[in-house]
Amino acid sequence: MINRAIFSKDDNLLKFYKPKNSKNVSHSLQINDNTKSNDFIKVKTITIKNIIKKFNIKNLSLIKLDIEGLAITVIRNIFDNKIFPKQICFELDELNYLDLKKFFKILSLKKLSSKYNYEIIKTNDEMNFILLKKF
Repeated sequence: MINRAIFSKDDNLLKFYKPKNSKNVSHSLQINDNTKSNDFIKVKTITIKNIIKKFNIKNLSLIKLDIEGLAITVIRNIFDNKIFPKQICFELDELNYLDLKKFFKILSLKKLSSKYNYEIIKTNDEMNFILLKKF
């Protein structure tokens, strides 16, 4: 367990807003109907690149990201650092609160994943997807 938030930069501090329902454990980067706007925790960030380095990972076949709105940012960073696992499982929280900016962000992920020879596979869940590396 690493007490850090996965992000595209190391050692940033991100605000994660606490859920209104105390039985929920998921904090969010976005203030919405399910979060408290004045109650948050700050979490230091780490990149996938530095996780790989820290634990001396030689073969990364799978990454699973459920990181509350940061999946596209982190996936872009993974590719920028020439990290290409066989599968990237991720949740698109952006689909909960879709606007034009988020729509184009999702389209850019499709274009970027194609560039690196990944296919986007839809799962049975409405917000979960898999990027599968084609060989």
